[in-house]
Amino acid sequence: MMDKTLTYFMWGWIGLVALVNVGHIVGVMATVNDVWTGIKVIQGTYSPFNVLNLIVEVMLISPAAGAYLWRERWRKNHSPN
Repeated sequence: MMDKTLTYFMWGWIGLVALVNVGHIVGVMATVNDVWTGIKVIQGTYSPFNVLNLIVEVMLISPAAGAYLWRERWRKNHSPN
């Protein structure tokens, strides 16, 4: 039961983070005057040189990473071997 719960939480959290990112892209494209301005804003946000966005994305995904590590430790300690 614990294994399934952690797995569902992990994949659900990853899905929510992906949904937030897609929502940001859709929101930017809906609020700008033309497509190229929207593309420039999105490129600036998701640029590999945007360290703040990288830190925020790592913070957002960390609960899923923690659930993954907890699940793997739980599997190791509760294996039938």
